Amino acid sequence: MNFIKNILFTTVFLFGVICVFASDRISNVEIIGNKRIPIDTIIFHLDFKGGNNISQDQIDQSVKNLYATGFFSSVSMKKKENNRIFIEVQEAPIIKRISIEGSKKLKAAEIKKNLLSKEGGMYSKFKLENDVKSLAASYKKMGYYYTEVNYAVKNSNENSIDVSILVNEGVKPKIKKIKFLGNERYAERDLLKVISSKESAWYRFFSSSDLYDQDRIAFDKELLREHYMQEGYAKFKVISSSSEITPNQKDFLITCLISEGERFNFGKTSVDSKIKDIKNSELMKVVQYKEGQIFNEKLIEKTVDEMTKHFGDNGYTFVNVDYELNKDEKNKTVNIKFIANETSKYFIKNINIVGNTRTLDRVIRREMKIYEGDPYNASKIQRSKQKIGNLGYFSSVEIENKATSERDKVDLEVKVKETSTGSLNLSVGYNSAVGMIGSVALSEYNFLGKGQIVRMEFAKANKSSDISFGFTEPRLMDRNLSVGFDVFNSTQDLTNLSSYGARSKGLTLRFGYDITDYLYHTVNYSIKKDKIKREDEASLFLKAQPTNSLTSSIGQSFMYDKLDSAISPTKGYMIKLSQNFAGVGGNVKYIQHQLHGNHYTPLYKDSVILKLVGRVGDVRGVGGNNVSISNSFFVGEEYLRGFYSIGPRQKVVSELKPQDHALGGKQFITGTAEVQFPLGLPKEFGMKGAVFTDFGTLYNTDAAKYKCISPECVCSTDVCKASSDDEFDSSKIHNTKKFRASYGVGILWESPLGFIRFDYGIPIKKEAFDKLERVRLSMGTNF
Repeated sequence: MNFIKNILFTTVFLFGVICVFASDRISNVEIIGNKRIPIDTIIFHLDFKGGNNISQDQIDQSVKNLYATGFFSSVSMKKKENNRIFIEVQEAPIIKRISIEGSKKLKAAEIKKNLLSKEGGMYSKFKLENDVKSLAASYKKMGYYYTEVNYAVKNSNENSIDVSILVNEGVKPKIKKIKFLGNERYAERDLLKVISSKESAWYRFFSSSDLYDQDRIAFDKELLREHYMQEGYAKFKVISSSSEITPNQKDFLITCLISEGERFNFGKTSVDSKIKDIKNSELMKVVQYKEGQIFNEKLIEKTVDEMTKHFGDNGYTFVNVDYELNKDEKNKTVNIKFIANETSKYFIKNINIVGNTRTLDRVIRREMKIYEGDPYNASKIQRSKQKIGNLGYFSSVEIENKATSERDKVDLEVKVKETSTGSLNLSVGYNSAVGMIGSVALSEYNFLGKGQIVRMEFAKANKSSDISFGFTEPRLMDRNLSVGFDVFNSTQDLTNLSSYGARSKGLTLRFGYDITDYLYHTVNYSIKKDKIKREDEASLFLKAQPTNSLTSSIGQSFMYDKLDSAISPTKGYMIKLSQNFAGVGGNVKYIQHQLHGNHYTPLYKDSVILKLVGRVGDVRGVGGNNVSISNSFFVGEEYLRGFYSIGPRQKVVSELKPQDHALGGKQFITGTAEVQFPLGLPKEFGMKGAVFTDFGTLYNTDAAKYKCISPECVCSTDVCKASSDDEFDSSKIHNTKKFRASYGVGILWESPLGFIRFDYGIPIKKEAFDKLERVRLSMGTNF
């Protein structure tokens, strides 16, 4: 019975306390000034909830709490008689609109994205002032040290405002002078070529390298270190780098104090491998330098890469290769010890892709060489990054490791920044072979974000025109298979070469796939209709050939590409074998083979490059069919500079009627050896020089195998056999397998108006019937 009484008493007491508390909270706290913010929200942030013992510290803390919400621009709190609390608040206005004025280098959308103040959010003077400081700091990081950022607030309507952020960017200060101290081995002018920062000059109006940038200055220190460490100066260091602004507040003076040290050579090399199944002697075979050679840190790093690759090829993915340098001051050598240890095994848990607002995730994922659940492999991750970058859809690609709750697993975060993939290109140019060139090309390389390629082009030159439309799906059903088609209509005016014109129209279907990372296979089917229009002065050898033909062909190509860049290679090689068989229907039957290879080798750093190119071609008729002139090869200044055309040619009939027409050939061989090098001009000029030698031959033709039976082909003793009215005399054709050769110089200029190349070729081995063309000029630009 007593137990029940105690329960009832306790319940009634607690109920009374709750009622009193509620009554005190409502009756003892008086709030005014709030219009949008509920009273309950204000009371929730107070440091007291009612009662008779409210201290000043609690009142002060409550005021801080209310300010911290960001809901109020003003808060006052007073304690009156009978422990009553009076709170007066002024609500912060809502930011209706934020405008950015005067910003040109940074887009308004990008600025707004990084602001603490947001449209639709509460106005806070503290946040807005921080936004102004942060924006000024962003400009300073970009090199705009005198940018002024202010703000203005304007009342819009009841309790809402408009905010204007006012930017006066000013100009970037330029680098007036760069001074080096401590340099004895290299002159100042040599070191200026090493770093990326440049002294201000009149010709740098297309470059930003002469603008002061703290990040670039830091990068220059690393460039200097790499330069000296690759030239044997193993103890090189940058002691200090200082920047001083000129009195006019517009330019900077930069002084770099360095210590070069002595030059070292490679000494002894040893390997300490903890991987029992891999012998040290095997690892020594991949060392990229020799004892006594000038010390070069880049060769050490390349050795580390090769050793890591060797372990990976033998099934050891989780291996770390490091090295220790032991400098022998007496003998000026560096002894190197490579250390290989097995590391902890990690696996890929999740691969997350961020930053792709347009490109579909699967388009990026299908380029990855590593997948969820795979062992962590740095080389595959690097290859994945390269393949994603090669798509051309992104201005930057980064792959970062992210820790997970599981000790043996990591997440990969693929960060991409999309760039424009559609373009309308208007091109103009000149090529000495075809004259003036103009083209309009509309292309989209990431159609609908699916990675599909759509391209339409119209090109017109003095002696040719082309209209084409193409579509490519690079990954059919997300598989390693590309498919596509091309529709084309082209004309060629070859009157200067062989007194005829040709028109072709047709369709090509193609598909291809990667056999390995570097080996690609393509198969295609093409059907085209050719029509030849002969001039009155055309050779009888040409007039005997059919004017209309329908070619139905199937072909394939294998390409093995180990170049370091598809755009501007400096090392590596590429081999391509193409085969084409015509005779799958139509009235043209032949089989064609072409082999093309090139090789690039740096002779001095990455600035002097040796380029070797070789080409071989063969075409022959099938089933007793001849190879017409339109299906023959022609070799001219494109492959053999200094020559307009070589190969089989009708012999001159007379001085009064010098018919000198090229007939094309069935077999050709050409080769090029070229060295490209800097001209000593500032990099901003974008000019390089080249010396080259070309050689090649083109021979054999079926032109004499046709019969002169068409109405416009009337046989004569100049070209026909004396014993026949319709058979040609092959002795009337110049045909030799002898090689021609030339040498020359060239200038390559990546000008603001586009790429321009000028070559001057001098034939050193030629035949009397060859047509020469010493000057070759090509140029073009995109708008």
